[in-house]
Amino acid sequence: MQKLKTKYGSVLVFSLIVLFIGVVAALGIASTTIISQKMSGTTGKSVSSFQVADSGAEIFLKAVKDAEGGDTLLRDLGLTCSGGTISGNIGTGKDYDIIAYKLDGSTITNCNTAISDIDKIKSTGTYASTSRAVEMAIAAGCKAGFAQIGSFCIEKNEDTDKTTWYDAVKKCEVKNARLCMGEELYLGCESSSVDGFVSDSEHEWSGDAFISSTTANDTSLIYRWNTECDDRNSWSYGYKGAAAGDTYQYRCCYTIAR
Repeated sequence: MQKLKTKYGSVLVFSLIVLFIGVVAALGIASTTIISQKMSGTTGKSVSSFQVADSGAEIFLKAVKDAEGGDTLLRDLGLTCSGGTISGNIGTGKDYDIIAYKLDGSTITNCNTAISDIDKIKSTGTYASTSRAVEMAIAAGCKAGFAQIGSFCIEKNEDTDKTTWYDAVKKCEVKNARLCMGEELYLGCESSSVDGFVSDSEHEWSGDAFISSTTANDTSLIYRWNTECDDRNSWSYGYKGAAAGDTYQYRCCYTIAR
């Protein structure tokens, strides 16, 4: 009898152990399923918010592409702009905000900023309280009156108002530009979108200068094109006193790419 009781007791203990293992396994499976569902939900929200951010950036890029020129202002793109930030949505609960940056990395905070001043944008998409962001470089083209050649913009026509080198520098600065360098003048002359090079024999001031002070001995390069743009041997240049009162035509340039 005692042996029988011991046998039944062993069976009961074994059954309880098996039952315990089964319960633990079931709980583990259930926990894994719950975690997987949560991860799947989080991943889905993350993917959706990324798609919202990317769509917002594409909407902005299209507006820039459709703009009439690089001097178009942010507020004139047909998008909602406040404090320099573009905002919108691609559906209920799918919102995006776009922040624009200048070449020096500073944030644009004014909707009256020209799109030509934008170097890159950061688009942040939000969906179901989850946010993702994307960054994109911007090529907004040149301001009105300028033509793009590679990584810089050059005035399509020289300023026929002859002036001193120093005054030319100041006038270009007013346009948020600088005097064109000699190489830029060469490339501009070769471009069909830039005028006023071969049609006359006037010299133009350039930014290739050797300036130490504001005395009459300071010199700057002037360029003159005699025949064809693609024949650089026909171009002539010389040094002139930048502060001696010499006056020539000039044109302005500015860089648009890193």
